[in-house]
Amino acid sequence: MTLLPIVERELRLASRRKASYWMRALMALGMMLVWLCLLAGHAGSGAQLGKVLFIATGILALIFCLFAGIFLTADCLSSEKREGTLGLLFLTDLKGYDVVLGKLVATSLGAFYGLLAILPLLGLPLLIGGVSGAEFWRVTLALIVALLFSLSLGMFVSAVTRETRQAMSVTLLLLVGTTGVLPVAYTVQSWLSGTSGWEGMLWPSPVYLYRQAFDGYFGSGRSVSAFWCSLLTIAVLSLGAIILASLCLPRSWRQKGEMTGTSGAKGRSRWRFGSAKALAANRFKLQENPIYWLGTRDRMAAVTAWGIVGFVLPLWFCFLASSFLANRGRREMCFSICFFISFALHQLLKYMVAVEASRRFSEDGESGALELMLASPLRLDEILGGQSRALNEIFRIPIYITLLTNACLFMVVIVPNSLRIDGEAAVIFSELFLGGGVLMLADYFALKWVGMRMGLRAKKHPRAIFGALARIQLVPWLAVLLVFFLTAGGGTSADAVIALFFFWLLFSFVLDFVLGVRSREELANVRELLAQAGGAGRQTVRAGAARIEPIVG
Repeated sequence: MTLLPIVERELRLASRRKASYWMRALMALGMMLVWLCLLAGHAGSGAQLGKVLFIATGILALIFCLFAGIFLTADCLSSEKREGTLGLLFLTDLKGYDVVLGKLVATSLGAFYGLLAILPLLGLPLLIGGVSGAEFWRVTLALIVALLFSLSLGMFVSAVTRETRQAMSVTLLLLVGTTGVLPVAYTVQSWLSGTSGWEGMLWPSPVYLYRQAFDGYFGSGRSVSAFWCSLLTIAVLSLGAIILASLCLPRSWRQKGEMTGTSGAKGRSRWRFGSAKALAANRFKLQENPIYWLGTRDRMAAVTAWGIVGFVLPLWFCFLASSFLANRGRREMCFSICFFISFALHQLLKYMVAVEASRRFSEDGESGALELMLASPLRLDEILGGQSRALNEIFRIPIYITLLTNACLFMVVIVPNSLRIDGEAAVIFSELFLGGGVLMLADYFALKWVGMRMGLRAKKHPRAIFGALARIQLVPWLAVLLVFFLTAGGGTSADAVIALFFFWLLFSFVLDFVLGVRSREELANVRELLAQAGGAGRQTVRAGAARIEPIVG
């Protein structure tokens, strides 16, 4: 028997797939455009320019590496479980590692090709100056390990879960924990103990590994050992995730059938859908609007949103209080951490909105239930209105709490305090907090309707989530990253920064309004959306479009 037969098959398929080549070309082209914008807009010496270009390209590549596991591998095995095709593979002589490594190669080869296309652009600052050859190779090694870590983590989560929402959310939370929570925990430990703390807490963080790869942090003897310890830790965690996925997969794919009717399954069902009394109390929603009832019946989204808010809010409040009570040297750091925690809360909720908005139509389209929904006596406006009301009920209060954090930070800025934020800095922070709060509402409106539209058009749920987030978030955040790197040299005046952020917020508002309204109008066109529906389970929807439209119209 051939060693790793699925891996060999997937490599042969990838060599003939046009997307494998287009991925490399598009990644290189996109990074080249970013690189040229930075090159044209940044004024400084050759060494300073080379350093800025190297750091900016590396950060964008690191973001790409960390998000690859969420959208590529987090749902690759769980989707096979839902479709019932995974068990057929284990009727052969294939082992768990054959399937896991085969799916890993099939889903992540494009990501590795994309990273390889970025690396030559990452090396161009070597010709400009300011970057050493050893620094380039360390950053390259850190990016490869970060990509492997993200993909391996997504593969492990996919092996032990069944639903797209659960797999992608758990992968995201694990990545947030390693890249964000561990550094914050290290900082808290250092402040409480009054010492530098145990640096081993930072070793599993790909962001820490990326930072330690630069000459400014790698120079001392301790930092040299910290880089290699972090590299080894992340590599071991990645290998362990692959091994665990290989061991768990042959058992986890059949757990649903074995556990049906058990007390554990009933307990999870009660936790997810509520008790019989709670279900009876919500039965009025079923009579009012069945789609509204379906959207709120599953409590997992609401529990997850409240869980994130309940975990983040006390941590945010502690740092906010520390920005007033700590000594002067630590107040600004506490305020900065408080700002980034609030930013992370915004992004997590926006991600959850995209997941929930696209989930109903995407899953129903794959299972064929979409045709039954459209063939029912429900009007189209009742279907869309019910889904919109369900999303409002799930996310209304968590979003209001998030806006409250913005309001508190705004009050800290405008009220005289020990932080001494005044002048142009106060205007910039006020613009960010007030504009960010309004932008949260605008993004919610756009993600809700764009997510529903992508749920009907995309073949798979992860593609629908990525499509919604990319349309709303990608262009504005690439623009703000470019603004950040262009102003990093310190040559830009405060008035110019204020104007740049104002136009960025204005552009984001206009983009949200245009995409949100356009998606809502397209959702009202049943014929077009059904014609664009994809996936194996949607042929019946397209075939019955002619007779469905008169019913829903």
